[in-house]
Amino acid sequence: MSISAIPTGDGSPLASSLRSSEPAPAVDFIDLLYTDLVDKLAPALDAFIGKPLAQFGWRSRAATGASGQLDVSLVKVNRSSRTGAAQLVLDLHCEAKAGSSAVVQITLNPVRQSKHGTLQYRIMLGGNFRTWECATCENGELAAQTSFAPPKGLAALEHMTTVWFGSPQEAAKHGVSAGVERSRDPVAHELLARFWPHSHAASKKREYGLAVAPGLQVDGGVTVDAAEWAASVLVFCLWGLLLRTLSEPDESIPFDDLATEDAQGLPPVQYYWPRRSVDLTTSQVREALNREGLVIPWHIIEAACAALNAGKHVIFTGPPGCGKSKLSGVLATLATGREPLMVTASPAWTSGDLVGRYFPRRDGQGLEFKPGFFLRVIDEGNRWLVIDEFNRANIDECFGELFSVLADDVVDLPFEEEITDQSSDAGNVRVGGVRMLPARRGVRTGESSLAHSTTVDYAVGPGFRLIGTMNDADRSSLHQLSFALLRRFHIIRVEAPPAADVETVITTSLKRATQDLMLDQLAYRLTRKGKRSSSLELGMALPLLTELFARDLSKRKSTSYTDLVQERVVGLATVQDIIRFIAEGIRGPSQGKDANLVSADGLVDDLKLEEHAQATCASFLAIAVVLSVFPQLDALTADGRLAAVRHIIEVFQPMRESPALMRRVEVGRGDGESGLRLALIEHTDPTVYDFDKDRFVSIAEFLIEELCQQYRGTDDALEFGRLIAERVEAAE
Repeated sequence: MSISAIPTGDGSPLASSLRSSEPAPAVDFIDLLYTDLVDKLAPALDAFIGKPLAQFGWRSRAATGASGQLDVSLVKVNRSSRTGAAQLVLDLHCEAKAGSSAVVQITLNPVRQSKHGTLQYRIMLGGNFRTWECATCENGELAAQTSFAPPKGLAALEHMTTVWFGSPQEAAKHGVSAGVERSRDPVAHELLARFWPHSHAASKKREYGLAVAPGLQVDGGVTVDAAEWAASVLVFCLWGLLLRTLSEPDESIPFDDLATEDAQGLPPVQYYWPRRSVDLTTSQVREALNREGLVIPWHIIEAACAALNAGKHVIFTGPPGCGKSKLSGVLATLATGREPLMVTASPAWTSGDLVGRYFPRRDGQGLEFKPGFFLRVIDEGNRWLVIDEFNRANIDECFGELFSVLADDVVDLPFEEEITDQSSDAGNVRVGGVRMLPARRGVRTGESSLAHSTTVDYAVGPGFRLIGTMNDADRSSLHQLSFALLRRFHIIRVEAPPAADVETVITTSLKRATQDLMLDQLAYRLTRKGKRSSSLELGMALPLLTELFARDLSKRKSTSYTDLVQERVVGLATVQDIIRFIAEGIRGPSQGKDANLVSADGLVDDLKLEEHAQATCASFLAIAVVLSVFPQLDALTADGRLAAVRHIIEVFQPMRESPALMRRVEVGRGDGESGLRLALIEHTDPTVYDFDKDRFVSIAEFLIEELCQQYRGTDDALEFGRLIAERVEAAE
C-alpha cells in the first residue's frame, strides 16, 4: 500500500491519508468520498477524450517477425449522475486484417462497502469483472489505496506483467523471461505515466496496483484530485484490457479479435511464453567457466546446454572436485540471471524437506505450513534448485510427490496455507489447500488454470530446472531412482579434460597463488653459512604436479595408467586445492626483516640449496596428496586403488632412483641456534616403516605409512607395503 502526497492551497504537500481533528464514523468518510467522486470523476474523464492513452508496441521472440502495436484512446464517457457509474467508450486501433478500429465499452461502477469502510471501483469488460479497492477508512482515517485485486489462474500472467509493467532487469532478478518484448514505453499520456503500475515481487506474492495513490484531502470534508483519480481509473481499465488477453471470456467482444496472431494488436497469450524458455549457448557457458577457472570438456557443455534447453532436468556425475557444483551454478545463473538455491541431500531427508511440512507458529497458536526447498524456489519466481549428493536422500520418499508436477500435472498436496484475500470486502485471512501447478499447461493445451479461490498455487514454470550432482562412487545408486524420475533427467558424466588443459590450469593456478600470497617476496629462503640463499618457488612443484595430474600421454612410460585426473580419481578443484596448500606451506612470515630465512647448515650433505628447496616443495606436495587425494581412494575398487597408489609412489620415487627425503621447516632448538632451520624427519619407530633402514623418512615412506594407517588391517595395507619394498630392493 502506498500513500501519495498532493498539493494544498498554499502549495505545501499534504498526505493522502489524514486524520481529522474530530474523527467521524467510517461510513461518513466513505460517503463523502463517494459523493465527491460522483460529482467530479466523469467530468475529469471528459478531459482525456480524444487523447492517446497508451500505445502497446511489441515484437515477439517466440514467433519470427511477429510484431504489432495497439493504440488506445478515449472517445466517449456515458455517465450516471445519480450512481456515479460510467461507461467508457474506447477506440482501439491496430493493423488488423480490416485495418479498422474496434470500439470497446467498459462499464465502471463505484461500490460502497460502508459496513467495512471501503470504496471499490469495479469494471466489467464483456462479462469479466475486475476490482480495485481504491480507498479504506479505519479508526477515522481515510486512505487512498493502490492495490488491484490479484488475478488468479491466468496463464502467462508473470510474463505479461514483466513485459508491460516491468523491466529486463526485473525479469532477470526474478527469473521471468518472456517471448515478447515491448518496443516502446506503453504509456502515451503523461498523467497516466505517473500512476502506471510497476512489477513487484515474484510468484504468488506478486502485487498488482498503481505506482502511487491518487490524491485526496480530508479537512472537514473530503476533496479528491479529480484529474489524478480519472488517470488512475483509466490505468485500471487498461490493466483490465491486458488481463482480458489472458482469460477465457464469458462472452465475446470486438476486443478479443485484437489479440490474435494475424491482428497485429496485442500479442496473443501463447506469444508471452518464450519459444525457448531456457536459452543457453555453449560459448556463453564456456566464457563463464573460464572466468571461474574451471575447465570442462566441450562435449559436456554441449550436452548440458542441449538438455536444459530441451526442457530436461540434469544429473551430473563425476569424481569429487571435477566441477559439478560450479558447473551447475554457472548454468543456473546464466539461464535465470541469479544464483540457484544449492542444497546438499542427506539420508535424513523426507518429503518435508523438499515439498514442505507443518511447523509450530511463532505465536504458539497451532501449526502453519512452511514450504520446502522445491516450493521455496518456485515461490521465488522459479529460481533453479541444485541438489548436491542427489541420491544420498531416500529418493522415493522425497521426490514421490514431484513426479507428477515434473510431468506437467497438477498436484494437490495434503497441506493448507494461509491466504490473504485482498479482493474480499473484509480483507479476510483464510486458509486454502496447497497445489503444485505447471504454469505452461494452460498455454500448451489452450485451457486456463481454474481460479480456485480455496487454493494456494505454486506454479512450476517452463523455465524451471532441477540439477542434481553425485560422485562416481555413487553411480551404482542410480538404480534407486525410479524410472518415472529418471526419464525426466539426463545423466551427464563430467569427464576429465585433456591433459594439456589440466596442465594449463596447473600453471595458471601456480601463477595466481604466487601473486596472491606474494611468494616472490615472502616464500622461505634457504641459506647456508649466511652467504648463499635459494628461495622456495611454487614452480618447483610443477614437474611433480604434471606427472601426478596431467601426464603427457605421448611421454608416459606405460599404457597401464595415465594420471589421477584422467583416471577420475580427483577433479580439477582438488588439484587447485593442492596447489594452494603448497603455496601456504612455503610462505614465510610476513613481518620482520629476514623472518623468512631458513638455515640449511644442519644438513650435512653435498646437495645444492636448490635441490633442498625442490625437496621441501615436494614434501609439502606429499602432505597435500595425503589430505586431498587419499580420502578419495575409498571410492575406487581395490584394483583401482592399488593402481592409483602405485602411480603416486612412482612419481615421488621412480624405480631404481634414490629416495627423496621429507623435509620440514622448524624453529631452532635453542642451543645456540635461533630463527628457522631446515630439518630432515626421523622415524619414531624405525622397525615399522623405515623400509630402507636409513633412519630418515623418505617421501615414499611417509605416503605408505599414511596409507597403511588409513587401511590398517586390510589387504590393501599389505599391498601398499610391497610397493615400497620393491623400490628399496631395486635401489639396492
